[in-house]
Amino acid sequence: MASVCVIWYVYYTTHSAVAVAFVAIAESLATIVITLPAGVWVDRYNRKRLMILSGLLASVALAILTTEARFIGLFLPVALGAVILWSFAGELYRPARYSVMPTLVDSASLADANGINESGGSLSGTVTTAVAGAIIVTIGVGFGFLYGLAGYLLAAILASRMVIARSPGRGDAGTQPLSTKPGFVSDLSEGFRWLWTARGLLLMSLSALAFNFLWAAVWPFNVVYVTGPLHGTALLYGILLASYSAGYAAGNVSVGRTRGVAYAGKVWVVLYGAGSGILLVLIALYPVALPVLVSFGGVGFAVGFGGNVWLTTAQNLVPPSLRGRYFAVDALIGWLGNAPGIALGAVLVTTVGVVDLFLWAGLAMVLSSVLFGSFHSLWRLDGTARAGPSRRATRT
Repeated sequence: MASVCVIWYVYYTTHSAVAVAFVAIAESLATIVITLPAGVWVDRYNRKRLMILSGLLASVALAILTTEARFIGLFLPVALGAVILWSFAGELYRPARYSVMPTLVDSASLADANGINESGGSLSGTVTTAVAGAIIVTIGVGFGFLYGLAGYLLAAILASRMVIARSPGRGDAGTQPLSTKPGFVSDLSEGFRWLWTARGLLLMSLSALAFNFLWAAVWPFNVVYVTGPLHGTALLYGILLASYSAGYAAGNVSVGRTRGVAYAGKVWVVLYGAGSGILLVLIALYPVALPVLVSFGGVGFAVGFGGNVWLTTAQNLVPPSLRGRYFAVDALIGWLGNAPGIALGAVLVTTVGVVDLFLWAGLAMVLSSVLFGSFHSLWRLDGTARAGPSRRATRT
């Protein structure tokens, strides 16, 4: 709900796609700055405590936005500062959560566990993003930010109650420092060196750079698409995002029912990349509410299924002591294109229009999928092998 509110709040107050771009760029740059330190911290320190800290920092960010929306009014630099802090908190939480999961379940259950974990958040998002539109109209964005604040505080409390079992052979659960290396650079270099040897995962990260660049060019401007070609309100905006969330949840929980992880490279290229690109093209060509609603759900399914396949593959192939750094390095590579993509999207929205932006981004995503699918090590990537103590077992 808070995510819907912040974009709508900025756009409704300023009526400026550039202001929306500033928010998205601030979020992207903040994530890039914190991602590598967060990865090292996750491998060095108590992962449970880092998850608690993340919830508290996000609560502070939402408290700032709540105060601004209810009592002061939009002051863009303050809103950007809150978004930056919010992004810091999220990037601290993400690698900690990903790294903890393989210590809680066995390999056969990992895809299901990831699906339940990811779809749980997505299903709640399905409800709250739909409700957010009505909340904005009836109560105001301030309530949405307050709701987010309460949610993050609850997350911190629940993380504090989480019991992480330590068991030999499953990797360290994060209850003790995970690294004895004295230097941040040496720890980080080890993560980069390992990823260089795992060529399938490396190509997956590099393809994510291309996909994320194109996603970043279009996703922040959904609000422009809804209020422009669709002639919709905040309610329709929330419903479309809810459709995406529902598809995302369905895609996540479907992975454990299939052999998707065994065909990780093919799923990533065909479904996550090309499938999403084709649906973006359809959204551009048919700006009618019902087809767009279905397409948003389809995009969510493709992203959810492909994302779970990637996550389970990484958790299986990356050694436990390197997971935090892998997720950090992967995020850095994948998100380097976000800020340039957002900037390009803002320029194209104001010049050629949002429909053409969706069309060209979708076509470019399909072409990128064809390109990366031509690499044997990515196309043949099998994510079912669980990481062992030796590096050789993790090579693709």
